[in-house]
Amino acid sequence: MPSSKIRVIYHCCADGTQILARELAAELDCGVEKLVDRNAPWGVQHPFRSRLEAALGRRAALLEPHHDPASFDLIPIGTPILGRSMSSAVRSYLELYRGQFPRVAFFALGTPASCARAFEQMREAGAIDPVAVLCLSERDLDGTGYVPILHAFAERLHGVAALDRSAA
Repeated sequence: MPSSKIRVIYHCCADGTQILARELAAELDCGVEKLVDRNAPWGVQHPFRSRLEAALGRRAALLEPHHDPASFDLIPIGTPILGRSMSSAVRSYLELYRGQFPRVAFFALGTPASCARAFEQMREAGAIDPVAVLCLSERDLDGTGYVPILHAFAERLHGVAALDRSAA
């Protein structure tokens, strides 16, 4: 049975972020939710439009997320890196629930520099510092070398969630 205190939230434009989100949710034994842009309800959005929105800092018109983030102890949030920026859907989610997040962690696929920039944008949009971040490259997902890194990230998040429960 999935943990009710952790929920993985992500947006993706290709398979990489979705694979990472689902594998992280499996490691954490928790639920997972994909953010969906109303203008691309089947997940198909023109890559140029996605990059332009991200670069310009625009927001996406999201379908209503299924869960209130305040009902969880920890929310890992994943984004694709688009033109060295977080996706417009993740920006919208973070701004929509700004100030309501308990604890967050960020994960993305990109270069260290592009992830650092996107994570800073995510911090600002959500007005919250992450307890942990994970940056992998698309190439990392080609093999299995990322599995121990993802496992260590999940273990760290489990530790944070356990501390929250013991303090309550």
